[in-house]
Amino acid sequence: MLGAASEFRSKQIPVDYIVQDWQYWGNHGWGAYEWDLRNYPNPTNMIAQLHAEHFKYMISVWSNPSGIVGEALASMPHGLIPGSQWMDVFNPAVRSLRWKYMDSAFFSLGTDAWWQDATEPGDDGNSVSGVQSFLGSANRVRNAYPLFASQATYEGQRGADSGKRVVILSRSTYLGEQRYGTAAWSGDVSGEWLAFARQIRGGLNFSITGLPYWTTTPADSSIRAPIHRGRLQ
Repeated sequence: MLGAASEFRSKQIPVDYIVQDWQYWGNHGWGAYEWDLRNYPNPTNMIAQLHAEHFKYMISVWSNPSGIVGEALASMPHGLIPGSQWMDVFNPAVRSLRWKYMDSAFFSLGTDAWWQDATEPGDDGNSVSGVQSFLGSANRVRNAYPLFASQATYEGQRGADSGKRVVILSRSTYLGEQRYGTAAWSGDVSGEWLAFARQIRGGLNFSITGLPYWTTTPADSSIRAPIHRGRLQ
């Protein structure tokens, strides 16, 4: 990561954020708010070096964490959506607990922004089907799941440092989420021209909801985008 950052600067390519995506947790389990110290022996120093080169640091955080935070969630009432590993973000105590571990592992070390991946319970929402959340029927409130996930991050960071801007990139969103410093991306889409054409329409429709910040990304940038002759549908 530091080598990539140095290369950007040496080539005078303008970059604001360096993003750490998944798998930094190593053997701690999927989505754990913990570092793989074999590959990240001193994350505090790493982030400090990035700041010294005028980068900001964003890290991926998931809503179904394993490790010590997962164990803590499993031990509390309404800590998890029943029958799943997804935190019950509708519970204020869960939101506070989530931030406690995010602060300890990341924010207190200098992390500047949050890539909130998997902000849907079970991706398609089926993990909440027919079960009860902290607010009652999970079927009734499941579309608002990303709103509460962002609330946990926003209010936690504001409480820790009221002067630092909150920046969240979320894989899903809900009406009103812009008040939590959130931009959405459209989920992982395939790297082909037809998919990209559909993203344009999707983004325009998204903006009609009043949510101002939206972007898209291919799930696999190594996929070769085929050339389609004629007009894309």
